[in-house]
Amino acid sequence: MLLKKLNESVSKIFMNQRDTSRNSSRKSAVKKSPPRPIKPNQNILKKPAQKQPPTKPEVVFIKPEEVLPKALEALNARNFSKTVQILSLLPTTSYNIQHFLAKGFALLSLNENQKAAATFLEAAERFPNHATFWFNLGLAQENLGNLNAAISSYQRSIFTEPNMSLQKLMALGNIANIFLKKNEPLKAQTNIEQALSSYDVLSSIKPLETQEPRVKAQFLNTLSLSLMRQGLYSAAIKYFLEAHKLYPASDLTLVNLAIAYSDIFDFKSAHYYFAKAMAIKDTPTIQYYDGLTYLLEGDYKKGFPLLDKKLQEAAALKIKSDIPVWKGEDISGKSLLIVYEQGLGDVIHFARYHALLPKDCELFWVIPKSLAGLLKPYLRGTIIEDDKVVSFLQNKKCDFFIPMFSICSIAGYEKVPPIAIKAKDFPEKKKVCTLENPNILKVGLIWQGSGTNKRDFERSIPLGKFSALFENKNIAFYAPFKGYDEEGLKDYPIESLNHEISDFTDAMRIFDELDIIITVDTASVHLAGSMGKKTFLLLPKCPDWRWGIDKDTTDLYPSVTILRQEEFNNWDSVIARLVTLVECVKSV
Repeated sequence: MLLKKLNESVSKIFMNQRDTSRNSSRKSAVKKSPPRPIKPNQNILKKPAQKQPPTKPEVVFIKPEEVLPKALEALNARNFSKTVQILSLLPTTSYNIQHFLAKGFALLSLNENQKAAATFLEAAERFPNHATFWFNLGLAQENLGNLNAAISSYQRSIFTEPNMSLQKLMALGNIANIFLKKNEPLKAQTNIEQALSSYDVLSSIKPLETQEPRVKAQFLNTLSLSLMRQGLYSAAIKYFLEAHKLYPASDLTLVNLAIAYSDIFDFKSAHYYFAKAMAIKDTPTIQYYDGLTYLLEGDYKKGFPLLDKKLQEAAALKIKSDIPVWKGEDISGKSLLIVYEQGLGDVIHFARYHALLPKDCELFWVIPKSLAGLLKPYLRGTIIEDDKVVSFLQNKKCDFFIPMFSICSIAGYEKVPPIAIKAKDFPEKKKVCTLENPNILKVGLIWQGSGTNKRDFERSIPLGKFSALFENKNIAFYAPFKGYDEEGLKDYPIESLNHEISDFTDAMRIFDELDIIITVDTASVHLAGSMGKKTFLLLPKCPDWRWGIDKDTTDLYPSVTILRQEEFNNWDSVIARLVTLVECVKSV
């Protein structure tokens, strides 16, 4: 019975439905201090204030044999802090399996992953044949970013579990997702195929409706996300629909299903399932993803307003302030704080919309430090580097603020030309690319983006894919960006300029010396486009919203030519077209 209750609790953890509320209010008796004597010079008509003694933390006295039942009671009431507190009354040397499970689940629910990992590791060492300990150790390690350790723990749970179970399926799905994070799709595919095969076996043994539908739906979600990351959308949608049938109350399944439809440009189905998700739980996050779908299909009028609630959250803005949001009212003579909330490329992109802001108000721009020098000559108003915004707000009270992305919700998404970045607007600096041979084409190659982007696995391209381009001996290749592994360049004819770049102003000076920029979808395309450089943008099958879904040019940057994947995860045809286009540029 105890294990059944614990399994019910862990199913909630799998669904990431962590309740942040705490049953921490406690009544404690407060003893009144005796009245103090009145001093001769004290006004006797005014009763002296009595200091209350500080409230002491509640001291819990529980018999050892009552610790586990009390802890399970707190766990089932979702009072995770109390669960840990009660179990801490016993030394872990006296714990049995149920003690460890209860404490570990509570710590995971509190997002105390370091402590949860330590708890489950101790439990696994004490009870090495208990698969649940290894599985949850893997979960905690994955949350901590210890991916290799997590894989080992998940695999240990699979080998330890004697029978087919949902937990074994979850472990396979989690391993697959980790391999995808590590950009190892073949290993991910192996685990997905094993999970699918095991799923079919399990389904044939026991009717689906009787197998903990919430946990089964979560497994199918994990599996479907893995399939999506490999471009296997038909299979992903199939299992998302099955997950929804098993557990209709999950808004998470519906959101993932809607995103899958959006990725294959079935916008009608995407909006339908976003609406169903919002009928269950209407949150800014769901509205945000629905808005991105409208933007991708080109409906900016509907898209931008849906993003606003999410973007105006303090977590998105990285600031804490009581400044009211500007919603389009007259702000003549007022001050407006514009705060970036997206990536570096978005800041360069949306800098152009300063032209739509009222002319007779004072503007303050909060932007990343790496972009401050680059944008300073072009933005009307004052630039505040993001690491100085706290001290700025302590000394300056702005009348209104707005997320940079939200300018279009108020001013309208008009065809505004990009800011025209020119090297002559900046102080001279020593040249970096010094090749003067007119027969040599100087090409800047940006093949990867930041790994912190959740969809970087789609946009970044392995350097080996460019082998056909590297065969041309009349091209000098440079890596004019930061963040790559310089050791990885030794097998390719690319000169690293990593040491020459400290911010985007340095990158701009280097771009100015290059003939062509070839880039994946990173901030580099926005920089090159704003400079008017001849640029080839290499896009995955499902691109970022601003590039649309089918054109090979863009109104955002007239100098940019877009090369799109024809099928998911296939860069070969893109690189083949790129080689031809670069040859044409060289021959002009």
